[in-house]
Amino acid sequence: MTKKWFTRSRWRFFSLVVVLVIVTSSVSIWMGFARHDSSKAATLTRNASASTVQPAERVAATGTVIASRTAGVHFCLSISDLMFNEPPSCTVGVRVVGVDFSRLAFRSTVKGVRSGNAYLAGFLRDGTLRVTKQGPPRYANDSPDLRRPPCATPSGGWIDSTVNPPTDAIDQYRSRHRWDLTADALFRPTADSVVEVLASTHPARTERELGPSYPRQLCVIRSRYTKSRVQEALALVMKVNAHRFAIYSFGHSVGLDGQQQIVVSTLMDTPALRAALSSAPAGLIHIDPWLKRLGS
Repeated sequence: MTKKWFTRSRWRFFSLVVVLVIVTSSVSIWMGFARHDSSKAATLTRNASASTVQPAERVAATGTVIASRTAGVHFCLSISDLMFNEPPSCTVGVRVVGVDFSRLAFRSTVKGVRSGNAYLAGFLRDGTLRVTKQGPPRYANDSPDLRRPPCATPSGGWIDSTVNPPTDAIDQYRSRHRWDLTADALFRPTADSVVEVLASTHPARTERELGPSYPRQLCVIRSRYTKSRVQEALALVMKVNAHRFAIYSFGHSVGLDGQQQIVVSTLMDTPALRAALSSAPAGLIHIDPWLKRLGS
């Protein structure tokens, strides 16, 4: 399965990406640190269950249909197994009926397993999607469009530069004030400008110490959350039963306002999942479902 985050946002040292891979009942966690950069996408995988999805929901998504004689037909988060010349497997998905295989894009058969991509809409009941609409894949860019820095434009405008600013000064600042910065992202107000946006619990100090290193290229905002609250929210996500709520990945991101977000990618957003995460500060956790609900 592949899951895309962010358009041109740069991950950094404090940003944590957690990828969950469930093999039978075991969980392996990979953690990496980088700057938030929306030009890069993360590939995340996780086995998931549809057991918590409420019946009779009208939903839609783009994904891969996989059919085999032993497992039946499933609609799955798009996968890349075919590059290894192996039969595709469904690690995040639901059973599906009513698919027209002749209309699937990128059709393939590997070792008797048929697959192809499509946009499917229909009614989900008891873990089975009954298709009412089928079309070509719709590959929407669901990354935050970081174009408007949450600061006033400086006198003379943002400096012209297509090169990402160096991180040395910020890394040194972080070593001196390890609890100040909670989010770090690159915003691109024009094709010829790159702005370093930092959310800080001590914005005056951050501006004073880092301003000279990033003339007309730095935007510092007051962080809505302390770093300890961000860590507590991440710990809450990690304690939630991932299999029960069909969570296949989670990690740090940055919102359009430059504030820290923890994105939880799941098969579907449910009231039970929201209740399990409700103790986190408002706005800090963002639930990103693969199957999107449609209006009635």
